[in-house]
Amino acid sequence: MTTLFSSQVGKSAEEVKQTTVDGENVQKEKLVPEQGQRGSSSVFVPPAGSTPDSGSQPMIDVQNQFDSRRIKIDQVGVKNIRYPISVKDRDSGSQRTVASVNMYVELPHHHKGTHMSRFIEILSQYRYSISSNTVPSILAAMRTRLDAAAAHLELSFPFFLEKIAPVTRAVGLMEYGCVLAGRATDEETEITVSVRVPVTTLCPCSKEISSYGAHNQRGEVTVTVRYDHFFWLEDLIRLVETSASSEVYSLLKRADEKLVTETAYDNPRFVEDVVREVAVKLMAEPNYVWFSIAAENFESIHNHSAYAYLEYARPSEGLEGQEDENEALNGSRRSFPAAGGARASGASDEEAKGLGPDKNAPVGKCSAGEPLASKSMEPSEPDADGQTDPTGLKGEPSQEMA
Repeated sequence: MTTLFSSQVGKSAEEVKQTTVDGENVQKEKLVPEQGQRGSSSVFVPPAGSTPDSGSQPMIDVQNQFDSRRIKIDQVGVKNIRYPISVKDRDSGSQRTVASVNMYVELPHHHKGTHMSRFIEILSQYRYSISSNTVPSILAAMRTRLDAAAAHLELSFPFFLEKIAPVTRAVGLMEYGCVLAGRATDEETEITVSVRVPVTTLCPCSKEISSYGAHNQRGEVTVTVRYDHFFWLEDLIRLVETSASSEVYSLLKRADEKLVTETAYDNPRFVEDVVREVAVKLMAEPNYVWFSIAAENFESIHNHSAYAYLEYARPSEGLEGQEDENEALNGSRRSFPAAGGARASGASDEEAKGLGPDKNAPVGKCSAGEPLASKSMEPSEPDADGQTDPTGLKGEPSQEMA
């Protein structure tokens, strides 16, 4: 392990020499090559008995000084720290990736600033065990070390899956943007997982009014969930991909392109359709206690993008179907009926039936009825320590960190 300061004990006369200045013996400072390193590597050897800041007064803690403006800051900290991690992968066990880490705390109105170095110290402390299981501990450490009422942590990382072309079975890697985020206060700790999934949509209106053809485009759907127990990132990605007109692939041959194009034409979707399709599927999964869905189409014939957003909080136990309670959970945001067909307050039977998708509508199948899917395997068992980790994020030391 590299040390920045070395003791004088055991040094030879050649390594530390004496000289005379104004009649006093003073040790010369010398750069001594570090053991095990090449000749160009060196460490600084201070004079014997000296330490950094020896004889100096304690340094002023400017951050803790009083601020007279009396304005609280919601989030202050460090942003875009690049950090190696490992993520659970159902197909191969795990995959290494690099996360961009943001760490913030709430700053009281009377403090001038926060202590930025402490964020890095906490991250280094957990560098071999960063996961959704340890996020609450990291957040608690941030609140304690920085004396903060609230702490925030975000890890954004690329997640790669092998995806198989629907006809030729050609294999290519697809990238999906993922985020593990946490927030802790005195009252609660919240953990969320987000995935950003590329999709293809074809305009229903364009198809309806045109003698032939219809405009289609690539889009992105971002789903954020709060959950009760383990789930695979692959399953959430797959849920989104089957809710659009067609999927996006990294490698397609001509036979594949033909099928993907025809699949999109047979499954026209507005951006509104996409978020509703995703919502219906998420509401059918009790594990997701809250979710938000944002869809953006990068319109091919318009000078703008099309956008839709919704969020949903599952009613608490005993409140299912009580939309007035669900409205309270969502504030002024739009609420959706609970899975199973319960209709929104004040809706007619006909309106309630219109809240769900057409059960007979195709949802992105390839030839022989096979889903346009990425490779998958059966879920593996929980970790050996018995903990279940929805994302399986783990700190992965680089060569320099080992």
